[in-house]
Amino acid sequence: MIRWFRNTLRGSGLEFGCELLTDTPEAGAAHAEGADGSPYVHVVLLPDEGEDGSPPMALVPAGAFQLEQAVTLRKAGGTGTVVLTKFVDQGPGFELFEFIAFS
Repeated sequence: MIRWFRNTLRGSGLEFGCELLTDTPEAGAAHAEGADGSPYVHVVLLPDEGEDGSPPMALVPAGAFQLEQAVTLRKAGGTGTVVLTKFVDQGPGFELFEFIAFS
């Protein structure tokens, strides 16, 4: 999964680039913890990339969740609760958060 991150006109040329967010995105669904009865929304999970990589992140619909909110996360490996710990980025229709899982 990549994203566009730079588009600059320098001199007579155009400079651009992209950032590799992960090569192993995972589909999931989420809703606010304790919001039983509220529908799950689709999310894209970006796994922990190890010691030298980025922490786990969730790409969510814009406005669906808040920083430091507990979220029930459903994915192929099961269901668990995470807390959104850092706002990373936003774009048209999405927000990207780092999260930590807890039991």
